[in-house]
Amino acid sequence: MTDSMKRPTTLLVARLLFLQLPLWTTFYWNKSMLQNGNIGLYILQIVITLLFSFIAVWLFRNIKYENREKKWFRLIFNGKEWSPVMKSMELLSHIDEYRIENKTAK
Repeated sequence: MTDSMKRPTTLLVARLLFLQLPLWTTFYWNKSMLQNGNIGLYILQIVITLLFSFIAVWLFRNIKYENREKKWFRLIFNGKEWSPVMKSMELLSHIDEYRIENKTAK
């Protein structure tokens, strides 16, 4: 696997994980709730699930290495787990640039 293939794979996993957001809005449903709920509860649940669906799709489409400097990206991917990953990805891009420069210089 080349360095350029590793970079998207790391973020692809995170992108896929965000797609499960709408499912987390339904884990507490049960038969009694569905049989005895009122229209207000159903509307609220639909709105929340649709909102989480929109957020999940938006994040899936926008989590890219190119957006790493944006505030929302840094808010999500900040901390002791992601900071080393992002630094490593940046180092890989510098290595790729160096290889390209050396190939054109020869």
